Amino acid sequence: MTKKRVSVTSVTASLGHSAANAGDVSWFGCGVGRAVSYITGSHSYKAGVPTEVGVSNSSSEVVGDVNYTFLRGVPNSITMRATPYLLKNRETELALFVQDRWTMNRLTLNYGLRFDYVNGWVPAQQVPARRFVPVAIDYAPVHGVPIWKDLNPRLGASYDLFGDGRTAVKASVGRYVEMGGGGLAA
Repeated sequence: MTKKRVSVTSVTASLGHSAANAGDVSWFGCGVGRAVSYITGSHSYKAGVPTEVGVSNSSSEVVGDVNYTFLRGVPNSITMRATPYLLKNRETELALFVQDRWTMNRLTLNYGLRFDYVNGWVPAQQVPARRFVPVAIDYAPVHGVPIWKDLNPRLGASYDLFGDGRTAVKASVGRYVEMGGGGLAA
């Protein structure tokens, strides 16, 4: 006689017994950035192109593909899962920026513009037949999940109060976006 392992959760005690459930997430990102500068007497120009390409794979497996939930020792629900499965996501991030620092006596202006582009997609995936999925399923690739295009201006100023480089009043305003960093297409 072979003993079967099962996954059990007790709602009352907030306890869980997992029969060797497993999962793994792998993320690989490769980034490259280039920038050039040109400096004149009162101006300092800079332009650049940072890029990143990311690959994310996430897998999960529930032993026996079933999780039983108990409330005060009485069976409350059952969750059936079609595991193991593998989720694949891909992402490209690109930015283009230009900026200038312009110094006039004790006043320095910093201004620039940045274009950010994010494109996530899901490659074609196959799910083999298994306990709760009687036939294999093929999923077509999905593109543009998401596609973001943002134009982000920035402006800053600093004024050297006494002209000695020790005390300055500074102010800045800008629009900033957080890049994805993987898993956006999930």
